[in-house]
Amino acid sequence: MQVFLFCIYLLLFSSFFYVYRTEKNTGFSIQIIIGVFILKVLAGCLNLYIHEREYVSNDIRFYHLQALEDLSKLSTEPSFFWKQFLFNWGDITHHLNIFSTVDSVYWSDLGNSVHTKFMVLSDIFSMGNPFVNVIFFNVIYFFGQLLLYKTCYSIQPQKKILFFITIFMIPSVLFWCSGIHKDGWVLSAIGCIVYFTNACLKSKKLSTFFFFFCSLFFLLMSRYFYLLCLLPPLIIWISISYFKPIKKFTTFLLSYTCLLILLFSMKWITNSHIDLLQIIIHKQEGFFLLKGYSDMNTPALANNIQSFCKNFPSALDHILLQPVFKLGNPIKYIFAAVDTYLVLFFIVILGLHVQFKKSQDTLFYFLLFFSFSVYLFIGYTIPNCGALVRYKSEFTALLLPALVGLSEVPIFDKLILSIATIGKRIKHT
Repeated sequence: MQVFLFCIYLLLFSSFFYVYRTEKNTGFSIQIIIGVFILKVLAGCLNLYIHEREYVSNDIRFYHLQALEDLSKLSTEPSFFWKQFLFNWGDITHHLNIFSTVDSVYWSDLGNSVHTKFMVLSDIFSMGNPFVNVIFFNVIYFFGQLLLYKTCYSIQPQKKILFFITIFMIPSVLFWCSGIHKDGWVLSAIGCIVYFTNACLKSKKLSTFFFFFCSLFFLLMSRYFYLLCLLPPLIIWISISYFKPIKKFTTFLLSYTCLLILLFSMKWITNSHIDLLQIIIHKQEGFFLLKGYSDMNTPALANNIQSFCKNFPSALDHILLQPVFKLGNPIKYIFAAVDTYLVLFFIVILGLHVQFKKSQDTLFYFLLFFSFSVYLFIGYTIPNCGALVRYKSEFTALLLPALVGLSEVPIFDKLILSIATIGKRIKHT
């Protein structure tokens, strides 16, 4: 019955993508688009299988058991169940300050609650089978990633293959952003924000603005801290697109630097509870409490700029070079190390060919500054190598497309031309 349900739902959503022409404005056929969706589902199933087999205690099992417990009330207390499911979001009126370290616990718990409630909803249709749930989660995840790709493609269609690879096909992105984790929610929410921000800059339709704010709320409900990281570069992206300065990159760099200085100085300027350094330290302390196999001896941060500057090389090392390839490591860490070197290869090759003066679209500046800032935040706060690989995956799918959009790599251009020529020959035969 479970296999039957899995096949039915997979066929149903694939048919939905086919009927509603999901391949429109992608430069690819519907077969390829559906194929990527199916690949994500299979990657999500592999993720679930490995977690079920390797770990006695894991996030997926915790959320699934919590969802089943909540769902058990549906048959005995249906009115109570729907009341809790629809209206129990905690006391939001007393936690409106998303910059406060006191309220940060509430917003983190809210993200967990959203994740659990969606799993409850999935369990109703899947009869409690987690592998079938993977399909429901990946419909949302795939949709957001596709919107991110469509936005990049609309700006530079000649680089569609590179955008496609860096958004969908990087192994860590495919594995972690297809599993039943909140990483997929984050990437999907950011994809929606990018798409509707770009649409708002081109169109003044009321519906576009509505979906834009819904996308921001989507990210707030997924991981609120990433919304805090996103707002400064997003505001600059919108402002530069509106005012159109001559030197866009210089304007973006100076504006972002000034905004960061302002935000990190709010504690002293306003004499309030807005202390972003303390929020970062609080996040690090939370991860220190979670003991893992691959601890990297991350140095503890202090609430001052000197501490962050001192630990900058360590954060950079963790986010770009870890995990290190060692034959004696478990196979999962060897695969993670290979993925790290693959991502580093793309960063180095693309970074060496970045042409800021030629690139005029601010979207790629936004993706670059936002993704690299969060990269550093992850490098500072996460002491466990396994968790680090997972948490940075969704931002790899932002950083690499940004570098693709900002660079011109001759060897990649020749490779893309060769692939296109081979594709045309195959099509004609």
